Amino acid sequence: MEHPAEKVKVSEEKEKTFSEKVDEALAKKSGNRAQEKSESEKEVKETNSVSEKMLDDHKKMDKKIEAAHLVKKEKLSKEFTDELDNFTVSLNDKHYTKAMELRQSLMELGDSEPKFKVHAKENYRKMFTFPQIANNDFALDLFEQLENCETNLAQNPDNTVQKENFIKTSMYVAAQLKDRYGDQWINPRDADHVAKSDE
Repeated sequence: MEHPAEKVKVSEEKEKTFSEKVDEALAKKSGNRAQEKSESEKEVKETNSVSEKMLDDHKKMDKKIEAAHLVKKEKLSKEFTDELDNFTVSLNDKHYTKAMELRQSLMELGDSEPKFKVHAKENYRKMFTFPQIANNDFALDLFEQLENCETNLAQNPDNTVQKENFIKTSMYVAAQLKDRYGDQWINPRDADHVAKSDE
């Protein structure tokens, strides 16, 4: 028969062994959890890295698109200004039509309301052989009529009546200046570059 002290000792050893086994199991489970956590963190980092790269790629693409958009807008804006200049000098309807098409394209690209600026008055003033003649009362009255038509057209460029008024007034003012001042004033439409641009 076994002595009770030996029973307690064997029981303690079994308990110790059981306790060690539980500790080992917990440690192993904890190690697995740590490994799973580490792997999970690694996957999250990799996912974040891929997401950041994709975001950077999208930002770069957006910048390229924005730059291309800006280049296109600048090109159209220059063409629009050139067509208005050609229309102002030549009074040719094809330049007006092209300017209106370009204006519409600019508005589609986000330019709220491109300025429709015709400047016949300014051109006509520059065409005197002696600049002080442009300050003569007769010339000033004609320039005022022309300026009123320019303003009306600029405020409502889609209005064909305003366009026709501008053309008629420009032609009238040119004829009056030529009759009054003769060789001291040169009609801008007679300049070489206008003839070439309308061929």
